[in-house]
Amino acid sequence: MKLFNSVKDWFDSVVNKYNSSLTGYVMGIIKIFPPTQEIVQEVFLRLWKNGKIDPESSLKVWLFKTSRNLSIDYLRKEKKMSFLTADEEVALQCPEKIPSEVLEEKNMRDLILEKLKKLPEQHQEVIQLKFKDGLSYKEISKITGYTESKVGVLIHRGMINLRASFSKEEL
Repeated sequence: MKLFNSVKDWFDSVVNKYNSSLTGYVMGIIKIFPPTQEIVQEVFLRLWKNGKIDPESSLKVWLFKTSRNLSIDYLRKEKKMSFLTADEEVALQCPEKIPSEVLEEKNMRDLILEKLKKLPEQHQEVIQLKFKDGLSYKEISKITGYTESKVGVLIHRGMINLRASFSKEEL
């Protein structure tokens, strides 16, 4: 467990650790960058103002759940929901691979995202939280309000439908 010299040091470390993943998560929900930045800033502002997280919940879950709730509030006002395109996702990442690997991964990611968009929104959201953001079923359950078993079922059914949508030539 890391000790911090001040609350500001702790807060800075939280922002540095979670800013990118929260931005990607919110961008995946609302798909518009300026409001995404505002929502993520609001999440961190609420963390700074509140300073306390429910001891039953982890910081990670609180951050993602607050991001989700603020994104949903934004969408209620805007009446639209979509997910991050492969091009936008690639633009948020730092290149660490040779161009041919990046192109191959981008093509596969485009194909997966295209097929993922055809799944029901519930499946899309839990699959993104599980595989893109690396959250556990328990954390996803706390963020979405679904039971852990429903999260498991949604991921399982979503993955079955996703696999079935691929032809042998595409793999």
